[in-house]
Amino acid sequence: MMAKRGRFDGSYWPQPGVDPSYNSQAAPIIDQFAEALRKELLGYAHLLELLQEQQLTFLNGGQRHFSASQITGYREQTNSLPRIHLHKTNELVQVQAKALTRLKQDRERWNAVLRRFLHLDSDASWDDFMAKIPTHQQFQIQALAEAINHTVEKVLLMVKFFHQQIIRALRT
Repeated sequence: MMAKRGRFDGSYWPQPGVDPSYNSQAAPIIDQFAEALRKELLGYAHLLELLQEQQLTFLNGGQRHFSASQITGYREQTNSLPRIHLHKTNELVQVQAKALTRLKQDRERWNAVLRRFLHLDSDASWDDFMAKIPTHQQFQIQALAEAINHTVEKVLLMVKFFHQQIIRALRT
């Protein structure tokens, strides 16, 4: 019995030797779905990076000074240290959050197209969905889905931690 885990409709790892009938017409759609997952994962990773930068900016009193290795080229051109102000990091986070909305919509669109092509209802379980995907592509899709779940968990923890820091700062 497979344990359900994760929030991307569950978790599915194919059984050895089980390969649904391969449909070559499904391959391009599956590839597009996997590409949408990849882009969404990269979007969440970029958001996580921006949130970390935002947190460092906040901890440094509203501006972030870069390390010497990061500013070598910049200092040569401007003879000063670059600073990213807190309002700018907030803007970047908002822009990335909007971009993620579009990426998620794209992934959901390809998911719906693939489910229709595989003759699955929109409410079919993740296990049923994955059982219709050829084995050689199941691992890739499952790994991307789990990586997205993991990155989303990190983003949520970062947002929660940053929110707590802001509340503490306002109380002092």
